[in-house]
Amino acid sequence: PIAVRYDFFSIDFIALEVFLMGFILMSVFFLLSLSLKTFSGRFGAKVGIKEIQIGLGMGLIPWTILTAVLLFFFAYLYGQFSQLDLPTDDAKRNYLNQYSVVFPIFMALFLYGFTILLITLHKVLKINVLKTYLSFFISLAAVFFPLLFILKIFIAN
Repeated sequence: PIAVRYDFFSIDFIALEVFLMGFILMSVFFLLSLSLKTFSGRFGAKVGIKEIQIGLGMGLIPWTILTAVLLFFFAYLYGQFSQLDLPTDDAKRNYLNQYSVVFPIFMALFLYGFTILLITLHKVLKINVLKTYLSFFISLAAVFFPLLFILKIFIAN
């Protein structure tokens, strides 16, 4: 398993780490939009890369908000949990089970965000929904499988 480390780049200057991670994520966003333009063009979409990038950006807004809310929720939960002095593992498990109702809500919001992303891309690409769905998933596979392979090699060394 891959363990997430705080110092991913092993740099002591946190602003440089934030800049590098932002650069990497913007590069992945650009590759995804370029791949989406290529594969949706195969399905008959006649749209420029700028429109695709705007559509992806607008479609990713719900997921960005959901991720921020989820991050603050976990930070709050971790802060509450670390301050408690619970004697047994059962008491800790019972404390965490009271928050288990929240996770199906986040899953529903995740699917809602995905639906908004597909609707946005459908409106931008001006092709039918099935072609939009197929071009989006082919683009995801074409971008993320090679990137995950490179990341695995990078982390293993």
